[in-house]
Amino acid sequence: MRNFGQPIAQESLEALLKPVVRGSAGVESASRSVGPGLFIVDGIAKAHGGNVAVESTLQEGTAFRITLPCVKARGDAG
Repeated sequence: MRNFGQPIAQESLEALLKPVVRGSAGVESASRSVGPGLFIVDGIAKAHGGNVAVESTLQEGTAFRITLPCVKARGDAG
């Protein structure tokens, strides 16, 4: 799923995964996130050997991608 609103500035993308960082300065302050949500998601992904990536352009919209390694479950016979 992609958000086709105003793109996130390139210089702000890396900071989005840090705790309590506001989004783009071009967005009304009431609608900018100040919570730890993306930081927590990034921490969970990293704890499981994965990562979180974000892309944000006017043409493609904004999308977050979580990548996790595929591991065989314990007791899985297959």
